[in-house]
Amino acid sequence: MNAIASYSIRVREKYGDPPVEVGSWVSSNTVRAFNGSLRFVDWLSFDYTDYDVASGNSKLMLTAFPRTEQHYCGLTESNFLSILVSNNLQTNIYVYLYDVNGSLIASDNMASTSTAYLIVGDVSPQTIISNMTITSGDFADCYYYEVQFRNISTGFQTELFRTYIDRECSMYDSKRLHWLNKFGVWDSYSFNKYSEEKTQVKSNQYSSERGVWSGSNTFDYNRENGERKTYSKTANDTLTLNSDWIKQDKHNWLVRSLYESPRVYLEITQGVFELVNPMVTSYTMKQRVRYGLLQEVVNLERTYSYVSQLS
Repeated sequence: MNAIASYSIRVREKYGDPPVEVGSWVSSNTVRAFNGSLRFVDWLSFDYTDYDVASGNSKLMLTAFPRTEQHYCGLTESNFLSILVSNNLQTNIYVYLYDVNGSLIASDNMASTSTAYLIVGDVSPQTIISNMTITSGDFADCYYYEVQFRNISTGFQTELFRTYIDRECSMYDSKRLHWLNKFGVWDSYSFNKYSEEKTQVKSNQYSSERGVWSGSNTFDYNRENGERKTYSKTANDTLTLNSDWIKQDKHNWLVRSLYESPRVYLEITQGVFELVNPMVTSYTMKQRVRYGLLQEVVNLERTYSYVSQLS
């Protein structure tokens, strides 16, 4: 939420032998940077005004999600959209709900909770219900909803970003990931096919004598004493997720954005997240002409280890 740094450069000259400071400090304008990290080719063509709602209309949300594909979110899942605001003034979030026929069901807006230069908007269905006049009944009839940021002082607004309500009836529990994308804000994707949890267990052992001293000062041998004994165990969990069948553009956005992110979270319930680590050392940008529809399998390492009590 506070991924903006402000800085300027100050210069003061020195002359002579030895050098002596001359004149006063001269400062540059204040410049702002945000916590993004673009590939070199993308950085060469990057223009922040494409994402700055204070500089004009139809500005883009801070995500590389392909606009030709459908973006999904479940009714009880989290969803985030973000925008740059160079004038640091109030920017409202507008939401429009539509039914399957494209007819407007309901709409409302709310002020952003921040007036920072980078705004992260929580546009989850349940957050919208809690903070707007839009109701759960409206979402019951909703096929998709559109979100738009509008800068109040300039009247400029962003693109309308469309999210479809994920209502797929499936025998599997959906697992939603959120990760820090290349613009320094959050992308999300739900894996709604078969998922599997695994645990690797490690035993910490020692060897002892096969017998024990008894109370009668005799050394007894028995089966229950044992020789190799476990004094504790550790367990590490992994999780395998399977995506739905998706098209080339969405697949390639997913693998590049997710696997190159340094921070990935698994959503436990809406608003509750657990840090995880994708177990990936390489990925393939697949092409439809060879693979057709694509599916991605993601292996995650849960970051919390279990340590048993001492035996």
